[in-house]
Order: sequence, then C-alpha cells, then structure tokens
Amino acid sequence: KELLTGLTTPPGYFPKNVLINIQGYESLDTIMERGKRELDPTAFEVVANEERPLVLDARDASDFAKGFIPNSINFGLEGNFAMWIGEMVPDIKQPILLVTYPGKEEEAIIRLSRVGYDNTIGYLKGGFDAWKAAGKEVDTVKRISAEEFAREFKDKP
Repeated sequence: KELLTGLTTPPGYFPKNVLINIQGYESLDTIMERGKRELDPTAFEVVANEERPLVLDARDASDFAKGFIPNSINFGLEGNFAMWIGEMVPDIKQPILLVTYPGKEEEAIIRLSRVGYDNTIGYLKGGFDAWKAAGKEVDTVKRISAEEFAREFKDKP
C-alpha cells in the first residue's frame, strides 16, 4: 500500500499497454514500415474516406488553427503528445493517418508506438502545405485568449 501512496491515476491507455506487454507486440521495424507509407494528397483523401482512420495532425496548435484537414484532430508533437493521445483516443488499435511537418513523420510514428498506438497506416507526403497546394478542402478555427473569451462570453450563459 505504501508503494502506491501518492501516485496519480494511470493514463487511460496504460491497462491496454500492460496487456500488450503480456501478449507481445509487433517489431518497431514492422510498425515503421506500415506507418511510413507516404500518400500524396489525393491518395491520402481516398484512404481517409474509404478506411475511416483517425486523421491525426501533429503540427503545433497555432498552425493547425490557421488551416487543417476537415475531421482531423490535433495533438502537436511538442509537449505531452503521447500522454494526450493516450487520454483522448481510447482505441489503441485505431488506424491512424498522420499529418506532420515534413521530416517529422518517423518521430510521430515512434512516439505513438511507445504508448501502444501501432496502427499508423500512412502520412501525408509534403504535409499540410501539399494538401493546401492541391486545392483540397481546408477548415480553420479562430483562436482566442482566455481574456478574450471572458469578454466575449461574459453575458452569455
């Protein structure tokens, strides 16, 4: 009991990782080979629409807000990337398509794999800029500070 005193609740993915450690897992080489499938914007869009993976944008939040692929979610590689994935994406077997800054694909695949998310099925070649240059649909979101939020919504329930 003393050994566990003061420990916080483990992340949501942790019990699943324990099971993976008991049952065994794929080699990192196999995971990397599958994940490093580069897809041009058209192929990326086809895979996203047909296979319905999680489209994970690993750019920083400010770049994501300026433009992102519709229905993608953002967890930037900077900071607690793996922890947030583990908390917010309950299915560790969920197929994942990546949007990263060019050259960051391998880092994202490895960091996902370290917490049990071994099903990266490809990434957007050229990153978001390639998507935008191809004339594909783009969404944006307005970012505001906490102070701006308080001013804007102070009289709204």
